[in-house]
Amino acid sequence: MSRLRFRAWDIIDNKMDEVCSMDNTGDYNRGWYVKFEHGGREQAWNPNVVIMQYTGLMDKNGKPIYEGDIVKVNPDHLALKLTTPDVDTGKDYRLEYTKGQIMWQCQGWWVGQKYLGATEMKEFALCECCPCGLEVIGNIYENKNLIEE
Repeated sequence: MSRLRFRAWDIIDNKMDEVCSMDNTGDYNRGWYVKFEHGGREQAWNPNVVIMQYTGLMDKNGKPIYEGDIVKVNPDHLALKLTTPDVDTGKDYRLEYTKGQIMWQCQGWWVGQKYLGATEMKEFALCECCPCGLEVIGNIYENKNLIEE
């Protein structure tokens, strides 16, 4: 994985930006002191900033994949093939492009998908056409409509 990189969503200004530096005194109620990459903008000890980490992977278009991103998932790239259709509907979602949300849980990066649950990012096979079979199409803060569909 490359160097640690972060971005932050400013809840008050409704703005996402790359993080240049950040600090926390250990008092999480007080928030983070964040300096943003663009324009030197700073948020001093702001509890209204959501920090998201870079996963270390790029999508098929070379865009960095961050925690909180919404990705288009190509099921052909799953190294671990799912074997059963959805219990409630009987529909086989394995054959469709679906959307997923990038999240950190159980000490790893996961793609959470409706009807399929969560799949570890490492289960998306690397191939010649793209690094991981994922395409970033938005994030949970700027594109809520993508996950509410």
